[in-house]
Amino acid sequence: MKDIKNVNEVVSGAFWLSVSAIILKLIGLIFKIPLSYMLGDEGMGYFNSAYTIYTAFYIIGSAGIPKAISILTVRADSNKEDSSAIFKVSFRCFCIIGAILTAVLLIFASQLSQIIGNSKSAYSLLVIAPSVFFVCASGVLRGALNGKMRFIPIAVSEIIAGAFKLCLGLLMAKYALIQAYSIEVVSAFAILGITVGSLFCSLYLFLSYSKIKNDKICTQYSYKKILKRVFEISIPITMVSAISSILNLLDLAVIMNGLKKLGYSESVSSVLYGNYTTLAIPMFSLVVTLVTPFSTAALPMMTKFYHDGDSDSLGNLINRTLSMTYFFTIPAFFAFLFFSEEILTIIFEKSSVILGYQLLSILAASVLFVGPLTVINTALESMGKVKITLLALSVGGVLKLILTLILINKFDAGIISAPIGTSISYAISFLVSGFIILNIKNIKISLIKTALVPFFASFMSVLVIVALREKFFGHFASFFNSFVIVTFFGIFYLFLSAFLHKIFAIKANKMAKCTKNTKNNY
Repeated sequence: MKDIKNVNEVVSGAFWLSVSAIILKLIGLIFKIPLSYMLGDEGMGYFNSAYTIYTAFYIIGSAGIPKAISILTVRADSNKEDSSAIFKVSFRCFCIIGAILTAVLLIFASQLSQIIGNSKSAYSLLVIAPSVFFVCASGVLRGALNGKMRFIPIAVSEIIAGAFKLCLGLLMAKYALIQAYSIEVVSAFAILGITVGSLFCSLYLFLSYSKIKNDKICTQYSYKKILKRVFEISIPITMVSAISSILNLLDLAVIMNGLKKLGYSESVSSVLYGNYTTLAIPMFSLVVTLVTPFSTAALPMMTKFYHDGDSDSLGNLINRTLSMTYFFTIPAFFAFLFFSEEILTIIFEKSSVILGYQLLSILAASVLFVGPLTVINTALESMGKVKITLLALSVGGVLKLILTLILINKFDAGIISAPIGTSISYAISFLVSGFIILNIKNIKISLIKTALVPFFASFMSVLVIVALREKFFGHFASFFNSFVIVTFFGIFYLFLSAFLHKIFAIKANKMAKCTKNTKNNY
């Protein structure tokens, strides 16, 4: 009964985080659609270039913090220790780190923009720089709340940040356009909503954490001892994300500079990169955002099961998390592969979709691997095997960079080298992490079995919808046609998933009864 309650808490937490993720992504789409009209592909290139640099910095300051604080909070509570001491020390330390990183970003904004070959993105980078400080502070708060299984405040904080990004960002962009500022300055005004949103997000999280009652008696604690424990966990996790972001940053520089060598101007290169990051990447990121909450919610319980030596419960939780993740990632893979033009036509204008849908169909393979990779790496982190996740993502990232260089310089592949490199990168990382976790003793994980229902449901749905598309719509992807095709694919998938789950459940019950009867006969 206790295990069922714990799993239900994970499912409940994943639900709230998923709801906030869906709302946040809807906000993101609502934000990017009018913004793409305001800025155009060139302006979006400046916006996304600055955001890519910013991402590398805020990941360095925050990626490992939430997970480390969450893991240490669970361990402290399991050992009946005072977890508030971990929060106090970590919060002060990472506020200082956030301030330093913000200062670095402000001072070297111009140089960083020039390195990636998009010098006019410096204005946007200066505006978004203070967000690094607020993200570092909120990272500690999220980790503490996650360790206490308080998922609703985390979900609400994300929505607050998204709301400011949407409303303030569009208002400021509109104001800058009315004032007839240059397109790079309009991009900087638009990105202001992210900075203000991160400020109010951190304030809300702080108020939410302050309401948690601490029943344990506060004891004396050593700053050095706590920070040592925090950094032992957070540094390897941060290195995983930092290396990945740095490689993505280098990949950006390779793509931009490679396009220039092919004869494209900086403006045209920004247009191509802007198309890729505005159409294909958001669709991929949407799926990642939807499935990440399952791993985030499961992390505290995975840590607890591993800490208590309960291998059976840990294996069951990993498999259940994989099943929930596959439910979203496998149909997304098929949808992006076969219906990318229809999906993008619903959201974006036709002129941008012509290039974007081809890039998204190539990027589809990434979705197939990134979901289970996230679950596996979270499980490995809960076991303290962070170096394995570091190895897996580093190998994949380095191969991505090498492949992108070869494709763009030797084969003149242009912008399509980006999705090809990304897909192969995630595939390699998945193979490395998957091989390691399958060879851990006493933990039974089913990477294939948990994927069977969503795979067959997705495959059969594609066959039906492609046949209907050929018969009634042809290859003309209007808004109405696209909406009908995508909607019916989703409906068929949900129906077939429910049907197949019922069949599998009936067979499982029959097998369980047969096994029980056999034992009774003996």
